[in-house]
Amino acid sequence: MAAKPLLVPPYRAALLTNADGSPVTRAGPNGDGDPIATERQWYLFWQAAAQQINDGSNALAELAGLVDYGNHADRPDPQFATNGALYVEWDRGSVIYQNQGGTWQYIAGTMSGTLVPDQRPADLGPAADVGFQFRTNVEPARAFVWSGTAWIETTPIRYGTHAARLAETIANFVSGMLWMETDRGDVIYQKQGAIWVYVAGTMTGTISPDQRPTGLGVNDTGFRFETTDGTQFYRWSGTAWTNLTPAAPPLDNLALLANASAGLTLTTSPQNIPGASLTLPRAGKYLVTGVFYFTLTAADAGATLVGQFSGNTSYVAALSDLISGGTTTVQVSATITQQWVYTATAGQVVNLQAYKSSGSGSSSVAGNHTSIMALWVSP
Repeated sequence: MAAKPLLVPPYRAALLTNADGSPVTRAGPNGDGDPIATERQWYLFWQAAAQQINDGSNALAELAGLVDYGNHADRPDPQFATNGALYVEWDRGSVIYQNQGGTWQYIAGTMSGTLVPDQRPADLGPAADVGFQFRTNVEPARAFVWSGTAWIETTPIRYGTHAARLAETIANFVSGMLWMETDRGDVIYQKQGAIWVYVAGTMTGTISPDQRPTGLGVNDTGFRFETTDGTQFYRWSGTAWTNLTPAAPPLDNLALLANASAGLTLTTSPQNIPGASLTLPRAGKYLVTGVFYFTLTAADAGATLVGQFSGNTSYVAALSDLISGGTTTVQVSATITQQWVYTATAGQVVNLQAYKSSGSGSSSVAGNHTSIMALWVSP
């Protein structure tokens, strides 16, 4: 509506005139008796002022009909509302609709509420409500937009278990959204198009039992798994697990030595020699050397004194009476050595043992000059 020009009152004109247009010289009961009328210029001024007042009242009435508010259920029939009018639904977070050609069209605003119970509007349509926004008012905060047929989640990132992610309908998430799997070391997936794709993170667990996830596919390529002791690393290739554990550095040779701590009187059954014992710290192959200091007494003439390694009877150190065919009456002492190649597990304990083949004498192996040595060779 165009603005009306400002009215200026004809302040120099007489307010009243006689019927013939001449000025009124006197008023009241003692006047000249002629009919009195409003002067023309003032009459036209009041007429124009009244018209502007009426026009303004109509404009205000029209303006009052352009913006209204109330509950969703009280929104007026758009057929009886001004085209272009706005309606604010205050029971739905003050979202704003506009009457566009006889249809209330959502144009702005966000409603807030809960998902349990679900307070999202259930009466939205396929066209007029497109873009309607809903945000939860409790933690964790989540955001949704009405697509015309379904609610699409626009929350930037969600978290939950792997099973919870799979239970969701992926079409109801906006592309680019992230999901953090809380039961798999907080690994992160992203919705790319119509699929979830692994993008970052490392899961931890054990190999025995094997806690690496099953059911992975090409969209899980790059998924990383690390053992809880930090010694093994794996990466999913898209079809299988690839072991990324770095090769162990070569180990230096390890030499171990233990001397017997006391002598041992021999019997015909193998016995551990006191102190001649080693704990092998590494798994692998060892070269073991045994040194035995035997004393063969005359009462054991004809007997053989035997030294062995942890019950290994394939190779032994032996001292026999070689004097006069076993009829000597003198004592014989000698140092005898033997070697073994032995494969051990880490932490295994090995011993030197000794016994005699026969006799009732006191033949022995001495504590001094008796020892065991082990040299680690290879894994």
